[in-house]
Amino acid sequence: MRAGQMTTTRRRSTPESLARTRERHASLTETGPVMEAAARFLEARPRSVAETRRRLLRACYPEALVEQVVARLVEVGYLDDEAFARAWVESRDRAHPRGAAALRRELATRGVASDAIAAALARGGAAATGGAAAAGGPTASGES
Repeated sequence: MRAGQMTTTRRRSTPESLARTRERHASLTETGPVMEAAARFLEARPRSVAETRRRLLRACYPEALVEQVVARLVEVGYLDDEAFARAWVESRDRAHPRGAAALRRELATRGVASDAIAAALARGGAAATGGAAAAGGPTASGES
């Protein structure tokens, strides 16, 4: 390790500590800690409503609190499946172009409703609508 370089050590959770954490989460009666967990989850990248809900429920937060937090995040615009789907399609067009079927599958896996997927693909770029030929790449016959 170089001078001045910091390391972070992440302790592995034991089954006992995970059980205690889940018990603590399950006993919550206020939305504050659930909202904080959602905010941490959303820091890395935009998420769909279903991804966020699934993550919070998997962490054993009470379903009623999760639903309140998700509703609030939708209300203030932090969760928006249509915007998420549009951003996903645009990102894929730039970084890893895929056809419409692959994009539809990826978004469905993330819990995005089919109407939001259709709208995103309709607004999407070349890769989402026509694959390699629309993106200027070679076609099956070898022509560009």
